[in-house]
Amino acid sequence: MKYIIDVEVEESLEASSKPRADIDRILEKAGWKRINIVSLKKKSIFRQIYMIFRLLWIFRFIKKEDLVLVQWRVTLLKPFSKYGFERLVSGKKILFLHDIDSLRHEETSFYERERFNRYDAIIAHTEKMKDWLLKRGIHTEIFVLGIFDYLLERTENRETRKEESTYRVAYAGNLSRSKSEFLYHDYEPDSYQLYLYGTGFSGSEGKNKLYQGTFKPDEIARKIVGEFGLVWDGSDLNECKGNYGNYLKYNCPHKMAMYMAAGLPVIIWSEAAMASFVKENGIGICIQSIYDIDVILKNFTDKEYQRLLINVRDHQCRITKGYYITKVMEKVEKYLEGGHN
Repeated sequence: MKYIIDVEVEESLEASSKPRADIDRILEKAGWKRINIVSLKKKSIFRQIYMIFRLLWIFRFIKKEDLVLVQWRVTLLKPFSKYGFERLVSGKKILFLHDIDSLRHEETSFYERERFNRYDAIIAHTEKMKDWLLKRGIHTEIFVLGIFDYLLERTENRETRKEESTYRVAYAGNLSRSKSEFLYHDYEPDSYQLYLYGTGFSGSEGKNKLYQGTFKPDEIARKIVGEFGLVWDGSDLNECKGNYGNYLKYNCPHKMAMYMAAGLPVIIWSEAAMASFVKENGIGICIQSIYDIDVILKNFTDKEYQRLLINVRDHQCRITKGYYITKVMEKVEKYLEGGHN
């Protein structure tokens, strides 16, 4: 048998629920069975008791020959977390990384190392995330996802920009000062309009900086307006700084998959881990500074934009059908079935 162990996913305006839910859906379609662990975000004695019985059931019924995928991070009761959930679960264990807290928050110690090394295979976002793990003592086999999938029932081709019209660049996500401080600097685009989507925006709009509201993850890919999607993070306009900005050097932001699902070419920081993916596949523009966008788009031709759109459509089809998680899981299963444990 093949099992997915995950926390319950509740539909919300936060995009963080969609990647987990999409992986569940893709693998369930391929014959995996999902075992849901109740979330402990809402404290109650009933939820804790339910988790205990759920975990005991898992420990009893999963066999040594079974495959078990765990979507990280899973919040457990302290005894299970402290002594190692991974030690108690039988089967060949696969760890799908959504985030690495010690990397994202630039902690001095890599406190997840021991737990990560208890798995038989790890799926990381990018080659740079894989390298970071290897340099810090991970000896488990690591596979690279490439880019997140973003399931949609239907997609629409993005129309070619009307000649001489102003480019529109969309930015979606957590718009709060703590996460996207660069939005609050005294800067307004000149040769394009910046459309903002998401929660937490408390800044001022301008002639070319427009707040568009919040949509559910399954809605935004069809609602978002623009010719490009911006992948940027942190506190600065000249480079991606701070914990969130530095994290772009290693992770694949889920907004990148959303832009692809929406049919939008991307504009991304040139030092981001996903910049090489953008270059290799011809799906966007790499920039060193936010100020570069004005310069580039002022001279960007319709022919150049049309070329990007064609390339994006190929990835739009793959991402909205679950291509990337299916592909990486096929590699993982082949590796584990070859006798590795």
